[in-house]
Amino acid sequence: MLVLPPVPYRRRRGRVKGASVPPPGVALMLVYAYYDENVGVLRLQFDRAINIAGLNGAAITVRDGTWDQTTYNGISAVSVIDPKTIDLTLVPVGTWSVDEETLTATAHSGIVAANDGGTWAGVANLALPFS
Repeated sequence: MLVLPPVPYRRRRGRVKGASVPPPGVALMLVYAYYDENVGVLRLQFDRAINIAGLNGAAITVRDGTWDQTTYNGISAVSVIDPKTIDLTLVPVGTWSVDEETLTATAHSGIVAANDGGTWAGVANLALPFS
């Protein structure tokens, strides 16, 4: 018969805590949008500082049926006006004949809050100007 010696008492360690997961960021809110048809620029301002490192201008579309009858994307240059505001230089990508100016941006625009990573859900057919 095989006899195993008793296992010496091992002191219990405290419970191992999992890595703390930061709460998801609060959604980023658009507070101002203005399309300047004279120079082809879209100004966007948010409720707090933003990070545009992952900006995807193709996810941002302006439809101008009032002045140019053109659809634009923001896949060109970006200018940072202040921590909450950017100007997107627009590039024509098609035509639009409805007599309105609208902004559509998907959640894949890549614009996030600088402080907590909150994302912008985007907008659909938002009448311009918006404030």
